[in-house]
Amino acid sequence: MPQRGESVDREKMREQIQKNQKERDEAIKALLTEEQQKKYDEIQKEMQGRMRDRRR
Repeated sequence: MPQRGESVDREKMREQIQKNQKERDEAIKALLTEEQQKKYDEIQKEMQGRMRDRRR
């Protein structure tokens, strides 16, 4: 059975992952042309959609 502190640790971990992902995306986009950035955004949206579908 989960301990009370586990949910707090999971929340902190989730926040850290999101922060890391945002920093990674910003670093990648800094290297891309405008056209490449648009394609990158499209790919990211597709991946997010697939992840949502898996959870259902």
